[in-house]
Amino acid sequence: HGDRVAPMVATMSDLAAREVSTWPVGQDFALLHRTQKLSMDFIVGIVLGVEGARAAQFGDAVRHAMPLDARDMSLWLWPGLGRYWPWRRTIANMDRADQILYDEIAARRRDPFRAQRADVLSMLLDGDQDDDELVRDELVTLLMTGHETTAVAIAWMFERLLRHPDALDRVLSGLDDPSDPYRDAVIKETLRLRPAIHNLMRRISKPLEVAGYHLPEGTILMPAIGALHTDE
Repeated sequence: HGDRVAPMVATMSDLAAREVSTWPVGQDFALLHRTQKLSMDFIVGIVLGVEGARAAQFGDAVRHAMPLDARDMSLWLWPGLGRYWPWRRTIANMDRADQILYDEIAARRRDPFRAQRADVLSMLLDGDQDDDELVRDELVTLLMTGHETTAVAIAWMFERLLRHPDALDRVLSGLDDPSDPYRDAVIKETLRLRPAIHNLMRRISKPLEVAGYHLPEGTILMPAIGALHTDE
């Protein structure tokens, strides 16, 4: 869907300029909170294609539903906790975000111009996808994996550049070039040194040999991304 997504670059640029214009000048501030706001704006506008007051409503609902800590995650093991405080609040926040998502899916299905829209939700509904729950799951996956990781990566990129003035000057000198290879290298180097996710788990479905080790079916593998990226 490259042709349909390309126009969203201008939208991202406008959202970024609007957000950065609110940042204080000449004083310290917590950057991660601001990049979290920016990445949420990207997702609401580009993934869902929601604007204006509706975008603010949805962004607020997702922000309340997403910060899951160890206490909240205990619901996965003991769903019955949802009847008690404070887990009731967690469930209520999730239900509110879900309802907004389902309302938006229904509204987009009725949109006669859906085929011309560039947002991801509209593209998910291409091909007469009639399973609302599946579409909801796809959207939540994008929200959960795209929001925090993007915010963390952007914040670390600033941290790295501010500690390396020569690299910062080189990035600034190439801002007028939309495909500056140095800027691309800076982003990749940030992700190498400061990976947003340090490990992930996969359970193998058949026997596998890795570096001379014979691993039986069902083995859980957990690559250490952070260690791998700094190993010569």
